[in-house]
Amino acid sequence: MNPVTTRKPLRCVLVGLLAWGLFNSFAATPSQAALDDATLKSRRAALLSKVMQAVDELRAKLNEPRVTISTRDLANAAFAELEIKRDPAAASAFIDKMLSSQVTDPSDPNYGLIPFYAAARTPSDNNGLEFALQPIWPLLIQDGSQLPPAEREKLVSAMRIALNAVRRHPVVVGYTNIYLMQSFNLIMLGQALHDSAAGEDGLQRLKMWEGETQQFGIHEFGSPTYYGADLHTLTMAYRDTNDPGLRASFGRILDLFWRDVAANEFLPRGDLSGPHSRDYFLLTGGGDGDDYLYLEGFADHLGVDPAVTAGILAYVGTDAKSYKPAESILALASQTPRVVEQRWGPDPSNERYNYVTDDFALGSTSGIYGTEDKLVNLELAGPFSMPAISIVADSFDEPYGLEDSGVNRVHLPTHYLSVQREGALLVLVALDGRYAHSVEGNRNAVTSLALNVLLPGHPDQLAVDGTPVDLASGAIPLDIGRTVALRVGKAAVALRVIAAAGALGQAPKLVLQSDGKGAEKGAARLSVYAYRGPATNIPDRNLHFGIVMDCQHVNGKAEFAAFVDRTRNDVVSQSNTPAGWVVDARLGGHMLEAAWTVKNAVIDRRADGQDLGSPFFDVNGVPQPSI
Repeated sequence: MNPVTTRKPLRCVLVGLLAWGLFNSFAATPSQAALDDATLKSRRAALLSKVMQAVDELRAKLNEPRVTISTRDLANAAFAELEIKRDPAAASAFIDKMLSSQVTDPSDPNYGLIPFYAAARTPSDNNGLEFALQPIWPLLIQDGSQLPPAEREKLVSAMRIALNAVRRHPVVVGYTNIYLMQSFNLIMLGQALHDSAAGEDGLQRLKMWEGETQQFGIHEFGSPTYYGADLHTLTMAYRDTNDPGLRASFGRILDLFWRDVAANEFLPRGDLSGPHSRDYFLLTGGGDGDDYLYLEGFADHLGVDPAVTAGILAYVGTDAKSYKPAESILALASQTPRVVEQRWGPDPSNERYNYVTDDFALGSTSGIYGTEDKLVNLELAGPFSMPAISIVADSFDEPYGLEDSGVNRVHLPTHYLSVQREGALLVLVALDGRYAHSVEGNRNAVTSLALNVLLPGHPDQLAVDGTPVDLASGAIPLDIGRTVALRVGKAAVALRVIAAAGALGQAPKLVLQSDGKGAEKGAARLSVYAYRGPATNIPDRNLHFGIVMDCQHVNGKAEFAAFVDRTRNDVVSQSNTPAGWVVDARLGGHMLEAAWTVKNAVIDRRADGQDLGSPFFDVNGVPQPSI
């Protein structure tokens, strides 16, 4: 990584995440018509069909030998059968299968635990217990009378000993979906079983989560999958609690999640935009939470979670107790352009920034969340199946996350420092080569290590330094610093790799390509290879990369050409100082500044001369209510 220019050191800053009763009514937003009765009825039927098809498939496998079935799916299937009043006998069979795996020996340290998979001999994931119990308490409270008395008593006894395992299960507050699930399992099972001690224990845990969240925001933020789990938990509890005071408290938490969803909703694509803490679908995003968007009219597709997630069926009906988000909350989705700023952790750089327009939504954050995160996410108006633009580090030379290719859907741990203002983004990235491994998990058999920018493979226009290119002709080698620009509809994007590192003494290589399973799914990528060669391990600990993105509305080819000419003149300067790596970028009328130490600690983040912080939750500068 060669310095381009030098500059004065930056000032240092001290541094150290359906159920809303929407079946009763759908609120219209300024740019979104309310679903008419026929469409609403059709979407209810489609959702019911999706869930019950999964239940029927599970039922067909119930007695097959050597078939792995999750206890979560069994519990959800039982709940679904009773919620729609279809087949209590089938519900009993699902419950019996789930309980057959519970640890019932009081001398066993796992006493009361229900493992993630039925018939598991050694419980390996305590989260399975929380997932299995989540649909059981609404089943007992709302639908348990449909079970034969002996079956219900058997279930009640099993839940009493399960509470022992719930209390023993250590869950950190920041693990949002599991922490909330555990808290509400205690609260609501306490109600169902008339166990006030369990209920109080759950309420104390919930108060701890509320305190952390009021200070630092939702830690497991923007997850298309786990926001679904959160909404299942919260809305079932809101509906089923017998305490009006608790219902009001649960409603305030639901308001917070729904403001988050609505503020980050990208209507032209129908999904949750912005950075994601956990996203199992690298190309398109999406998850269980999309069912809520579908029923609200925010999306035209159902959720893509393969699990049996019947919790949302609690809201197929007209229960007067169901949660309904205020029209003012839903209207956030229609404000464009809008800047959404949110906090997700204690570090000042843990700021979620999302710029949502009618043509694109660009979101980013700093830090490292995990191997399922998507901390830079650019979505363009178009079909949900069109790949979004994101950054993925991989050592398989196949960064698309397609499970049918034999490659896991997660990516290598990646550390980000992002500075964004509207459609201008500067992002610095650090990789630790020691995490690189082969598909089989062998860290001594790495043949490729690359940082990839995933792209839609069939844009309306694609150019390198203003010259049109066609990926159908094959991969295009590029020099570091070349500008790749594309247009989809009225959204124009220019991106440039401004710095790159090689591993094991190799020089970094930049390639624009559409290949393999990604090409089959309509994806392309700009790949920065740190290493390609014979199988080996990668000892390099701090491989640094820099990327700038510039996004703008354009009308047609002429405006795209003018946009490309402008972005070619964007000025980026960088230097290595005693304090660390310092980068300035003047993009799209904004001045973005960032600095890192060699150990990836943030020294400074500034935009347009202002030090960056992290407000709790602002939309266009207007603070949103907390819990």
